Amino acid sequence: MTDLVVALTLGALTGFQLVNVTPSAAPIFELPLALIVTAGVPLLLVLHITSVSALAKAQRTPRPATGPLIAGAAPRTAVAEIPAAGAR
Repeated sequence: MTDLVVALTLGALTGFQLVNVTPSAAPIFELPLALIVTAGVPLLLVLHITSVSALAKAQRTPRPATGPLIAGAAPRTAVAEIPAAGAR
């Protein structure tokens, strides 16, 4: 636990430039941006490809076209067409 406190303290002191050290802390500020490009983007690309291929391989159960779209809703019944008064 002590090593964590020491690491956070030294990181805060050098990060906010309260303590000047001979090797600059500037590369540490650029490292997270480099990690996003080199690790984050390829990882997300692989995750998208994996999820799309899993969706393509998944079995789908066909739903009837006449069934209700909302669970528990009553299906509609067909209404007979009423002829117009003047048409015979």
